Amino acid sequence: MWRDTLRRRLAEHGLDRMWPVPVRALPTEVPARVRQHGFARPDPLALLVGNTRALWPHFVAARAAPGWVDSPDPLDRYVDAALASALRDLPVRHHLHLAHVAAPDFVPLTAVARAAGLKVGACHLAIDPEAGPWIALRALVVVDAEAGPWVAMAPAACSCATGCGPTFERARAEAGWEPARWIAVRDACPLGRDHRYGPDQLAFHYRSP
Repeated sequence: MWRDTLRRRLAEHGLDRMWPVPVRALPTEVPARVRQHGFARPDPLALLVGNTRALWPHFVAARAAPGWVDSPDPLDRYVDAALASALRDLPVRHHLHLAHVAAPDFVPLTAVARAAGLKVGACHLAIDPEAGPWIALRALVVVDAEAGPWVAMAPAACSCATGCGPTFERARAEAGWEPARWIAVRDACPLGRDHRYGPDQLAFHYRSP
C-alpha cells in the first residue's frame, strides 16, 4: 500500500512520525486554500509528518557527505530534500506544506497536531504518547486519497499543570536567552524521556536565536 511505502521512505530519512487526519477535520486556523485542496474527491486525507531524535544521525550524515553546501538553515534544507525524496513517484497526487515555509499558505502544524489527536501542552509543544515532547513537526501532506472512517488518536496522558506548564511560565518570565531554561520545559514532561535529544542535537536546536 502506498501509505506503508511512504512511511518507510520517510523513516529512512529520520522522519519517523506520520499522523493521519482527514482534511475535513483540519481546524479553521489552517488556510482555506489548503482545506479546499483542489482535488475532486470530497473527503481527502492529510498526513502530518514529523520526527523524533531519529532524524539527527541522518542529518549529521547528510552534512558530512561530499557535495553538501551548508546554508543558514541547514536542517530545513535537509528536510526539504528528505521529503522530496520520500514523495518522489508517490502514486497519488499530493500537495506539500512545509513548517518552515510561510508563503503562500502558512499551515500551523501545532493546530493540525491537536486535530490529529496529539496533546498540545501548556508549553505549546505537541506531545506524542510515546516520545512525549521530544518531537518536531515538519510538514503537512494533503493527498488525493480517500480519508474514510477515522477516529482521532487518544492524546498523551500527562499533567501539564504539574509538569511543563509551570516550567514554561518560569522560562518565559525570565529575561535573556538561556537554553537550559527552555530545555527544562521539555524535561519537565514525564513522557518520552528515552527519546530525549542528545547533547549535539540540543545544542543545535537551542543555539542563540
